[in-house]
Amino acid sequence: ARFSEPLYRNQPTVAAVRATLPVPETRSPFLADLLAAGWIWGLRQGFSYGAEYDQILTGYPTTKRFADTTHMVELLAKGRLDAMLVEPEELAWILAAKPDLRKDIRVIRLADSTLGGRRHIMCGQGVSPGEMARLDAAIESFRAKPQYQSLIDGLRLTP
Repeated sequence: ARFSEPLYRNQPTVAAVRATLPVPETRSPFLADLLAAGWIWGLRQGFSYGAEYDQILTGYPTTKRFADTTHMVELLAKGRLDAMLVEPEELAWILAAKPDLRKDIRVIRLADSTLGGRRHIMCGQGVSPGEMARLDAAIESFRAKPQYQSLIDGLRLTP
């Protein structure tokens, strides 16, 4: 695959938890604080949450891996999972499509979550280097426009 220049960066990863679970009363708990509660966590299969979180999660015994984030959110809302790690943008999109799940889920910002990954457009190998260069130039041109900043601000993203 070929990847474009980045469009934006994700917000820091959050924990989505069942609304009925007791959460430590700290302002923003660390991931380890939530793991200490002994909850069953849903994680994406084949996905890295960053070196630090991957290391912490390796030793945590009660995780289940899933290919589909929407399915994890549904399981969380039904009480079949206790918590999951997710990008806020992805969770917002899922909950906008399935608003009935919102009441059963609470979002917890994590004290040790770093800025999310950069988002690119993924293209196949059939896209030539010249076409990629034109795409990258278009992205750079758009990033310089007020509409880009307005979009970034409206969605609370990081350029």
